[in-house]
Amino acid sequence: MTILASRKVVFCGMIVMVALGTISILMFEPERPGIWAVGMVVIVGLAAFLASRVMERRSAEIEVRQRETLDDDTTYSLFYADSGLAAPFVAELWHEIADTLGVPPGKLRPTDRFGYEIGNSFWITTEALDTLAAIAIRRAKEYHGAINWELIKTVDDYVRQLAALKGAKGTPRH
Repeated sequence: MTILASRKVVFCGMIVMVALGTISILMFEPERPGIWAVGMVVIVGLAAFLASRVMERRSAEIEVRQRETLDDDTTYSLFYADSGLAAPFVAELWHEIADTLGVPPGKLRPTDRFGYEIGNSFWITTEALDTLAAIAIRRAKEYHGAINWELIKTVDDYVRQLAALKGAKGTPRH
């Protein structure tokens, strides 16, 4: 199910819930129907938000898992051959991301966004993303640098920023 289709399902569900809520308010005639109506809208809105997040997450997970599996050499030749980055270092970072986030390395792509296609959850962050951040911080200290978190949105951003901290050819800076 695509994200657009899942949102249509959620929207239709919201309409049904509002209609049922309105009918129940009219049938039971509470003392303060306005408060009941506001409560109904809040509940429907929260339910729709949660349903939308669940469907969006499942859709992203399915999309990633259905991709063609690429081995390390193919990944490097397709996405990093002209980068000047050392292939073993790219593969090391690639597997670090995949292992930490529980995604098969062959399914990752440079454009995968953290918190969207990979490492997504209902909340702002996940334990896996926090673990990956801790690993990146440890690497940055080892390379005598600092991570610019505002620039890391995708797998490619992670690889290139850590490679830049280590040195363009994948060797430590001194």
